[in-house]
Amino acid sequence: KSDLDARWRRDLALGLAFMSGDIAAYRRALGAISEPAAWQRAMAARLDGKTAETLEILREGYPQRFERPLRNPSLTSPYDYIDVGSALAAVGETAQAHEVLRVGMKLGSKLPRKGNWSEVIALSLLGDYSQACKSIEQSASRGEFLGLLVLPVDPDLATLRAQPCFAPAYA
Repeated sequence: KSDLDARWRRDLALGLAFMSGDIAAYRRALGAISEPAAWQRAMAARLDGKTAETLEILREGYPQRFERPLRNPSLTSPYDYIDVGSALAAVGETAQAHEVLRVGMKLGSKLPRKGNWSEVIALSLLGDYSQACKSIEQSASRGEFLGLLVLPVDPDLATLRAQPCFAPAYA
């Protein structure tokens, strides 16, 4: 029981750090996990702007997400595709990045909770800033927004934050 409790506390600390937008705390919480999952390490690398490291972790851990074309993608969560799409876009593999992002959004739209930062990031990486802002507003108005506090610090949203629609949507 104590091992399970400790694991739950570590996972909770990691989730709370991320959702509060505290990337340094996310890194510290990740460091407390003896063998973090590939997606946890990839997210930390992405949030730190370490594209090469993110790609290396993801290609090793999830090679099926890099197939061309994506045949039968299986995502373990609606956030999986963001790290892959972001890393691919950062190295100039735009067409594949857009494919991954669109497939991920489609898979994520089938989930009961839609108000996630992943949709906002995907729309932003696809260049659809107006819809990204609408997604923020709609999700927050329904009280369904997970990860709201990470929006002002996520490196993938720098361009979105510069858009006139971001500040009012976030407010």
